Amino acid sequence: MPSSINLIITHPRELLCLGLLSVFKGEAAIRVVAHGSTGKDAVGLITQHRPDVLLLFDQMADQDSFDLAKQLKESNPDLKIVMLGVQENTTY
Repeated sequence: MPSSINLIITHPRELLCLGLLSVFKGEAAIRVVAHGSTGKDAVGLITQHRPDVLLLFDQMADQDSFDLAKQLKESNPDLKIVMLGVQENTTY
């Protein structure tokens, strides 16, 4: 088991990505190895860094996130994917 979890963050909004980066900055057990803003970024970064976990936004601009997750799991079966979603219903 690795001493820390290697994580990639993929989110199309830079401000939210930076916020997530700051959340994990002080965590010794989690190391953010890269971040990107598109599905294409995610594929390239995973190939390059081989992370343990991918944080993936559910509404990527360049491709369907669920199709991307399926593709990534097929080519990287040990990869864990956490899908981040947005609820636009303001009554919650």
